Amino acid sequence: MQVTYERDIAAPPEVLWSALLTPEVLQACVPGCESVTGSPEAGYDAVVGFRLAGFGVHLSGRITVTEMDPPHSLHITGEGKGGAAGLVRGGARVTLTPIPGGTRLGYEIDGAVEGRLSQISGRIVAGVAHRLADEFFARLGQAVGAPPPESPDPPGGKSWFRRLAG
Repeated sequence: MQVTYERDIAAPPEVLWSALLTPEVLQACVPGCESVTGSPEAGYDAVVGFRLAGFGVHLSGRITVTEMDPPHSLHITGEGKGGAAGLVRGGARVTLTPIPGGTRLGYEIDGAVEGRLSQISGRIVAGVAHRLADEFFARLGQAVGAPPPESPDPPGGKSWFRRLAG
C-alpha cells in the first residue's frame, strides 16, 4: 500500500522539525497513540490503538529515523505487532518545504499489513490511512500553534451542497 499526502502548515520548517522528533508531541498528534518513548538517535517505541473495518487494532512497535537532513527531510521505518490482528510494517519519506507563510509537510508512505489485517480491502486500509494522516496533520498544526487550515472547495468551485447551504 502506498499513500502520498501533503499539508501546508503555518509554521516554519524548524518548528515542525522539532515537533516531529519530540515524543510528547508525537503522542499527542498520532490518533490513538497511547505512548511514545525514545529519541531520534536511538529510535522510538510506540503503542497505538485504532479501529479498522470493525477490528480493534492494538499495535506495539519500533520506529527508526534515518537520513535526517534538518529541517528538510527524514526517513522513518517502523514495524508494529498487533497479536492476532497481524503485523504492520513500512516506511515514510517526510519532507518539509518552506512556502510563503509556513511549510509544506509531505509524506510518501509505503506499507504492508499481514495477518488478519491483510484480509481487509486495500481501499479501506488506504482510506483509513488517509483519515489518520489528515487527523495527524491537523493535530500537529495545533501543537505548533498554527491556525486550522481552511476547507478548500473542490475543483470547479463549491459543491452543490455548499452552494445550496450558502
